[in-house]
Amino acid sequence: MSLYSEIDKTSKYKLLELDPDLLEYLTTSERPQLILKGPRNDSKLVLCTDTKTFKVREIQHSNSLFVMRSGANDCRLLSNVPSSWETIDITGSNDHCDDAFHNVPVYYGATGTNLQHDAKPTGGAFGKPKLERKRPETLVALKLRVPVSEAQFSQLWADRAGVELTDGRLYTLSDDVINDVLRDILVVVMKDIKSVDPALVYAQLAGADGGPYEEPETVVESVIKKFSVNNTVPYELAGERIVQWLGIYTLQSHDGEELAIDTFVDLWTAAMPIPVERLGSRLDLALLNGHFVKITPTRLTHLDRSALSAHPETRFRQLLDLKPTWELAEIAPFVDDLRSRALTLERFVMKFAKKKTAGSRVYVTSR
Repeated sequence: MSLYSEIDKTSKYKLLELDPDLLEYLTTSERPQLILKGPRNDSKLVLCTDTKTFKVREIQHSNSLFVMRSGANDCRLLSNVPSSWETIDITGSNDHCDDAFHNVPVYYGATGTNLQHDAKPTGGAFGKPKLERKRPETLVALKLRVPVSEAQFSQLWADRAGVELTDGRLYTLSDDVINDVLRDILVVVMKDIKSVDPALVYAQLAGADGGPYEEPETVVESVIKKFSVNNTVPYELAGERIVQWLGIYTLQSHDGEELAIDTFVDLWTAAMPIPVERLGSRLDLALLNGHFVKITPTRLTHLDRSALSAHPETRFRQLLDLKPTWELAEIAPFVDDLRSRALTLERFVMKFAKKKTAGSRVYVTSR
């Protein structure tokens, strides 16, 4: 066999390593497709199939790696490739998606002011600024931009209560809108939360007082999808998830207040539009872990993790200033997002705080 050099310096080749899942997908799917998504910076590049998302990482090679084309009697050298792309399955991880949703505005209700995040002031008549808006992004365009698979995007869009209104604009529903619409929905479906048809629910809401419902049908459907365990009609509502969300909403409504636990439970109960038993759940503070801190054994206050520092040392200092001694299980939801998966939770905590053991309980204190 003869070997010829035919390197085209104007062309660049990238080699992609296929892990077993990717290889199986490409060889067994009827219409496989691979989509690369990400910013111009390759460090955040992802590769998506229909249902899975892979982080793409560039690996430099010390040995020579050649791209060759074989013929009947010869083999032609096309390029010397100094690096390749390694794929790492990150399906289920959504932390890298937050920026992609940043420009989607919040919907504050049919009577609210729903300004686009991309609206910017420009010069107007008599020197007064006016808002100039970009063309609204379509759902198809957003789906292509968010760095996850199509299936994962659909779940993310539902979790964020995303909605496309009749004017074609995309929004995510505000917590107040979700709360108001959810309460109305639950009153309608209280007899059977496991078979919910948005069209039928909307018809009942619209006819409740003889006039049209205050929110469009797409908003009602968005709230139903947010709390559904499946993605097709009829939807099955997740009762425990609803109870949890209403508990978190109640905590947020009393942000900055120090409440007796009994008082908070009464407020949580009052937030339930139907008996909690009909949702197949119960009011358990464990459902709200990561959203509150017990200041004393009988008093609590809301704590928003997103308001804490992204720097581990600073975050531990903030938490320990708020409360000198934490149980490990109690502090875990507030720090676990900073932990490398190569470290156990206890080893990670010991890098920034002191660990004490009393019987079966592990406590975290300042050094």
